[in-house]
Amino acid sequence: MADHIPSKKTARTRGHHKHHQRRHHELKPPAQEPGTPTYVGAHPEVATEISILTYSADHFSALRTDNPQDCQHFQNPARPTWLHVTGLRETDKIAALGQCFGLHPLLIEDILNGNGRSKLDRADDWLFITLRLLRLDPITGHIEDQHLALYVAPRMVITFCETSTEVFAPVIQRLREGKGRLRNMDVDYLLWALLDAVIDHYFVLIDALDSQLERLDESLENGADRTEIHELHHLRADVILLSRKIRPMREIVSQLSHSDCSLLNDNTRMFFRDLYDHSIHAIDQTDDLREVSNSVRDFFLASVNNRMNEIMKVLACVSAVFLPLTFLAGVYGMNFEILPETTWRYGYLLFWMASATIVAGMLWFFRRMKWL
Repeated sequence: MADHIPSKKTARTRGHHKHHQRRHHELKPPAQEPGTPTYVGAHPEVATEISILTYSADHFSALRTDNPQDCQHFQNPARPTWLHVTGLRETDKIAALGQCFGLHPLLIEDILNGNGRSKLDRADDWLFITLRLLRLDPITGHIEDQHLALYVAPRMVITFCETSTEVFAPVIQRLREGKGRLRNMDVDYLLWALLDAVIDHYFVLIDALDSQLERLDESLENGADRTEIHELHHLRADVILLSRKIRPMREIVSQLSHSDCSLLNDNTRMFFRDLYDHSIHAIDQTDDLREVSNSVRDFFLASVNNRMNEIMKVLACVSAVFLPLTFLAGVYGMNFEILPETTWRYGYLLFWMASATIVAGMLWFFRRMKWL
């Protein structure tokens, strides 16, 4: 085991088609035995790694391993301990880790289910939470979500992520540097800090999407091309995804703030109540963002309709102008021998003068009526 925390992995380059695939994960094989450890998710290429952080007021250590057997020394830790597991494809390692810490097979199944819904399960001596961890892909600029599971036991927090994430980096830094209350509190405060980091990252995404919407709104006012229309479509999909993924967090935090679980101290409940307010604020902002995206879409559709109406108005005026000219050309294009005007010396010139007068008169009339 190395004496450091794994560095953040470089973001994988994704094509634009990946934006559609991120919502369509693999499905769990049907009719399996309950508790069968089967990974279902969008990141089967990420190997399983475990970071072990132990801390107290005057102590901090960080280790990394890919062997669950190395975690047996932390089954009954004397200090608060945080095990951060990255990568869920190696189901045998996840099952071995769960067996080491006494996790029920159904909890292991929920940990490996990347398509599972956000929820909170609790007992007298443990808490289990699943939720969605969101990030803005720096390559595509769209939201990607991954499965996050948290298991809390006496002096122990275990987090399971499908892939590496920078969301918890501030928490790790505070533990390392001994800033704030974190190293002086029990694991219930660590649980609050992790959930607070997740919700704070939601606000980062909200601000990023709001900036994109503002830029698109200004661009659409000057006329939209196909690229911006395509971007608006995917941006609205990101806003809907964000709204749907954030909403369950309110219920989870509400249950934690009112839970009688022995793992949650009374002096920590106040922080969970404050976190509940943050979750409501995040939901309200996503609702506002959704309304703004709908307004931008409606503005775009209205501008397209107005532009189409202008085009149809011009075409209708052109048709109206050429209608009398078509009539004149039809009359004088008939194959009759006796037409009085055909003997006029200046008949051809008069015909064009009459046509020009009709066109000019109709255009003047259309402009006076404000049809042009």
